[in-house]
Amino acid sequence: KVKIITINGVLHNRTIENIQKENSALIPAKTKIIFMLAGDTQQGDGSWIVFDKNTAKKIVSKLPKNSDIIILNGPRTGKHIKENNTIKVDEHAHRNKVDTVTEEVLTISSSNKSWTVSDFQYGQNSLWGPALKFCLKNHNVILVLPGESTSMISEALSLGIKPVIYN
Repeated sequence: KVKIITINGVLHNRTIENIQKENSALIPAKTKIIFMLAGDTQQGDGSWIVFDKNTAKKIVSKLPKNSDIIILNGPRTGKHIKENNTIKVDEHAHRNKVDTVTEEVLTISSSNKSWTVSDFQYGQNSLWGPALKFCLKNHNVILVLPGESTSMISEALSLGIKPVIYN
């Protein structure tokens, strides 16, 4: 006998009802693109794929320069640092310190007045919920998500938002 267990997306509880409670005014009103930086991902064999500042630089440099963009990160962005073929954890990233990946993006965006970078910090509200609500209210906004974040992708899709996904 097969029993199917249903859940909202990939182990999340985002619903239209709780997204409606989010404050979308936290997202700049002129925003045309919401771009989420990737996070580091551990593979099944224990190895890591590290989303480092060089990868971030390559991806962010492809964003349109004169478009109103908000760039977000999450708790896994820049959490691991690859040094001499070893991976070390940055224990201070997102705990009152900007991680190295987001630092690089802040440097890149500093010369672009139409870009905003929001840094996730533990103990502070994330802009992910407000970003989802903003996309629901503004159908022309492009939500760009990293392919490694299946939970964010499923949250967006379960709300009827069709994100652009990058590797």
